[in-house]
Amino acid sequence: MSARTPTLGVEWARAGSGMWHGKELSAGTSATVQGFQLWIALPPDLEYATPEVQYIGGDGAPSIGPARLIVGVYAGETSPVRAPHGVNYLVITLKPGERWTYEPPPGHVIAWVAVGKGALTAGERLLKGDLAIFEKSDAPITFEGAERAGSIFVLGSAVPHPYELHLGSYSVHTSAKALAAGERNLRELKQSLDATGDRRTGSGSTPVFRK
Repeated sequence: MSARTPTLGVEWARAGSGMWHGKELSAGTSATVQGFQLWIALPPDLEYATPEVQYIGGDGAPSIGPARLIVGVYAGETSPVRAPHGVNYLVITLKPGERWTYEPPPGHVIAWVAVGKGALTAGERLLKGDLAIFEKSDAPITFEGAERAGSIFVLGSAVPHPYELHLGSYSVHTSAKALAAGERNLRELKQSLDATGDRRTGSGSTPVFRK
């Protein structure tokens, strides 16, 4: 996935009351792609909301200098992705030696970065495959692309989630009761999926399945 070519695309899936997915890009006649994946814990009012999927083409994500805004609101731009408030997610492409500074919005004291290509410096040197979580702060973060290599990476920032998270095999919820209900819905959904038979397409992918 490149942030400076028209091939950049976004799939946004809000599981809500239940969604079975994960093979939309499975092997077949589809071209090989590189992508970044982000999982977000939903607030209580969306835990049982109707499942929703958005597919946004390369021109749909606003550009902010070397960055593309995938989720959230930043520098006067708003992503078309219908994500919960208080989360920003950007793809940044830096040329060798290029510098770019991210100024977290008010309340965004959580930030992380994952490097997909090349290397960069953000207080310390980060290489392809590295995931780094910054100390809690709303201070600006300056990134610099490595000499000769540059970098493609994703940056996330957020307001801290106000709920204690309960982790299951397939989902995350804000209470033990919500987790039990969510996993029960997934089991029922899997039974319905199996009953429909082979859902693979000519490209080898399996469409998203939901109630």
